[in-house]
Amino acid sequence: MPFTLTKYRLDYAVWAAYRAAQAGSAKARGPEFSEALKNCGVIAYVDSYSKKELSEKEVSEKDFDDLHKKWCHSIINTVKCRYKKEISYGIAAKLINVFLKGYFMLLGNEETSLGLVIHLPIDSSLLKGIDKEKNTKLDKKYKWQKLDEQQYFELIEIFKVKIIPNEPLWKI
Repeated sequence: MPFTLTKYRLDYAVWAAYRAAQAGSAKARGPEFSEALKNCGVIAYVDSYSKKELSEKEVSEKDFDDLHKKWCHSIINTVKCRYKKEISYGIAAKLINVFLKGYFMLLGNEETSLGLVIHLPIDSSLLKGIDKEKNTKLDKKYKWQKLDEQQYFELIEIFKVKIIPNEPLWKI
């Protein structure tokens, strides 16, 4: 495949995502995360979304949350079945969210219907910053590396309702 800026952007976003996810997992390695991310469907989804007229393709929060769950479960299953390693939903979510930030959001897509519902990458620095600014104790209650699906979506709901109501999560 010839070198293109699009290919470079994809490779860079995948690399950034697996490096961020590795920070929470001593178990899975970069190539394992990379394969799981490339096979989960998120890249094909974003590419198909980007090729259509962005204003014509509406993405609801529920639709995105359902896709997010599908992608995360695919990543968890790939790492478990192919590499015999366990990773949490929080680590899979970090992989997805950092990828989406680098591959889609940083192109100026923040006001598209997809950009308005994408989740932010969650880590201890984010939680500590919110705790300091909003006088919460999220970092004590939630460890991003150990989040299961329910805890992850509890946090997303806290962000939407209490931290930044009526605003897209990327603004946190």
